[in-house]
Amino acid sequence: MVAIKERKSFIIICGFIGIFLFISCVQHSHLQQPGAPYPEAQYLDQRIDNQFKAIDRGVGLGHFTRHEERILLDNLDYIRHQEARFQASGVFTTAERQHLNTLLDQNLLMISKQRPVQTLRPGH
Repeated sequence: MVAIKERKSFIIICGFIGIFLFISCVQHSHLQQPGAPYPEAQYLDQRIDNQFKAIDRGVGLGHFTRHEERILLDNLDYIRHQEARFQASGVFTTAERQHLNTLLDQNLLMISKQRPVQTLRPGH
């Protein structure tokens, strides 16, 4: 009789441990393992690539001065550096993703405001 009670207690304790482990896994399932690819990274990388292409098109069309081009490219380099730093920490939080998306939105706004560079000649 004592053995049966001990066995039931053991099974109940194992059940609680199993439930605890399951809940812990579910709560932390949104966290990525260090070095694992982040789904959001592909979206951010695509946005960055699209902006690089837009800058190249703008330069080809004469929409940017070399100085403006350098500013926009430096912004994108900074964003890529920040993304790599955030991912290297092992946790890529929602706040960090929002920060990078805000920076990309601001850079895109700067790109979209550009029009052909007008050179003024004296006397005209």
